[in-house]
Amino acid sequence: HPDPSLGARRQDSARPAEPVGYRAGRPGRPGRRGPARLAGWFAAGALALGLAGLVIGHLVAPGGPDSGDATAGQAPTATGGQTAAATGPAGQNQPDPDPDPAEGGNLAGNIGNGGFAVAGDQAIYLASKGGVYELGFDGTVRRELFRAGDPHSLNYWEGALYYSSYDDGIVRHDLATGRSRTLTDEPVGSLFVEGGRLYFELASDDLSLYAMAPDGGAAELIHAGSVLYGVVYGGRLFFADRADDFLYATDLATGQTTLIRASPSAWPSPYGGRLYFSDFSSPSGLTVAELDGSGARRLADGAAAMAVASAEGLIYSNGRSELVQMSLDGGAETVLTANETLAHCVAGGWIFYRNGDEEDAAIWMIRPDGSEDHRFEPPAATP
Repeated sequence: HPDPSLGARRQDSARPAEPVGYRAGRPGRPGRRGPARLAGWFAAGALALGLAGLVIGHLVAPGGPDSGDATAGQAPTATGGQTAAATGPAGQNQPDPDPDPAEGGNLAGNIGNGGFAVAGDQAIYLASKGGVYELGFDGTVRRELFRAGDPHSLNYWEGALYYSSYDDGIVRHDLATGRSRTLTDEPVGSLFVEGGRLYFELASDDLSLYAMAPDGGAAELIHAGSVLYGVVYGGRLFFADRADDFLYATDLATGQTTLIRASPSAWPSPYGGRLYFSDFSSPSGLTVAELDGSGARRLADGAAAMAVASAEGLIYSNGRSELVQMSLDGGAETVLTANETLAHCVAGGWIFYRNGDEEDAAIWMIRPDGSEDHRFEPPAATP
């Protein structure tokens, strides 16, 4: 959970500002009250680098991590992930199959933005205000699945939801049985499901990257030391180094790290075999390159923050914190909403975003063509 004021300061600077929390900052809009007003909201989940974590609540509903399910969470097979998640029930506006070949539990760009939404085989799953909800692909809110203190980095994998939490660690929620199991109770930052393994940032070890099997067990150190904007995709960790803000990639199998962009950069969003990122060279802008950094090409000049690359194109926040869509190959930018966007995730034919124009930074949802823009409303509580 970031410091929301950092994005505005770094948008046009030659070198992005050092984050004060575990992840990058959000963009601000000059003259608007959003970032300052929301500083306390984000601070509730902020984690200072090197600290063990922040206690913010316990699961309070049956089926939470303390439900004692000793049999849930068996290791899934080596197939599944976001590609399978692209199909939905007939008549519910299911999205087209996602062409991304990476076997991940969510889009890397979504996890870089907090991962509060993910598409599954039969539904969309959304974390909002301590609850995790199931939605149809038509946007209908079906039900609340469970309550949790601080669920983020939602991943869907082989019929289960995985999420991380500073309080609960890593939790696997079986969608068929409704039961949850804690895989580790260590405070965790971002969580990625990639190629049948879990990769996560361990708070008590300066947010170093670790890996474990999807049913838990021993954790293996993959990359020592905290990184900026780290995302896992296609067997590699992409990140900006805290020392120089250059982009690097670490092979998850060999541990070898390679420089892929020797200029200040941020928000890497790998997708479809290419890497999209914000480039802070002068002038700043949105750039695409091969996964090894070769063939870099500028797509748009100007501030472009928190880009998420997906079948819906590039979704990012511009210098006015407006939500913008552009094709993966560049071209005209389309402003989808003028609402102040603090973070966004693409899932199931929708874009979910935190609206900074509201006091509680409520989640709104909008179609990639800018239609059906509305606030997410959780279902009424059952008496």
